[in-house]
Amino acid sequence: MPRIRLGHESIWAWSHGAGEDVVLIAGLADDSSSWDAQVTVLSRHYRVTVIDNRGVGHSSTPPGPWTIGDFARDTLGVLDALQIRRAHVVGSSLGAATAQELAAAAPGRVRSLILNGSWRRSDDGFRNLLDSWIAAARESSSLPELLAVINLSVYPASLQAGHLIERWLDDPQPERRPSYAVVRAGFIAAAEALRDYDAGDRLRRIAAPTLLTVGSEDDVLPPRHARELAALIPDARLAVFEGCGHHPFEEEPDRFNALAAEFFARASRPAVAA
Repeated sequence: MPRIRLGHESIWAWSHGAGEDVVLIAGLADDSSSWDAQVTVLSRHYRVTVIDNRGVGHSSTPPGPWTIGDFARDTLGVLDALQIRRAHVVGSSLGAATAQELAAAAPGRVRSLILNGSWRRSDDGFRNLLDSWIAAARESSSLPELLAVINLSVYPASLQAGHLIERWLDDPQPERRPSYAVVRAGFIAAAEALRDYDAGDRLRRIAAPTLLTVGSEDDVLPPRHARELAALIPDARLAVFEGCGHHPFEEEPDRFNALAAEFFARASRPAVAA
């Protein structure tokens, strides 16, 4: 598993398959395994690179405070290190903010863009939710205890009663997790970066075709945020996953993967002269 040195920190990334490049960027508290259902399918036709963001999984946890711009620069550093000239970039939540900042700052590096559960600026509702998660992180004694709090908002009520979420979160190698003190520090620094996020008008610079996905029952960042982005980003369209919460790529992976593959194929077709 390659660790890419970026200054004093290291970012873990791994590539699967061959073909045009696809880069997947996970959300707050999620490591690259959250994209397992996408890697399995998309790597049949693409070279898929997954990343552990700073403060998560196998990557290092540099001192805070952090900004979303830091996450975008980390991702650009990974692209450079792996010699990925141009990629289809997919991000969810924190990863979506990272992806859209990357696309605005370095438009030539992004072939197409999928933003799941994204937003333009953090409003009072989102900031209050993040504040409650930060408090939970400080009070919790383990990552599973913290995730139990977070997942009450991330996944719809229909999934809370079953064991599907627990299976997603089951770590076959728990001994490889960093200590909870390290996890807590990374989580709080990332959550505070989200709390302060405001893209302003930067997203108007995005040149790549963009697909916005959101669950109709997303209680973290409700669909109104995606609609605002659809009106702001020049070449954007919106797909709402009915009945899904904040992670439709986990809740309805077959539909999400088919939509992503179709979108990538369309973005790669040569433009037809008028």
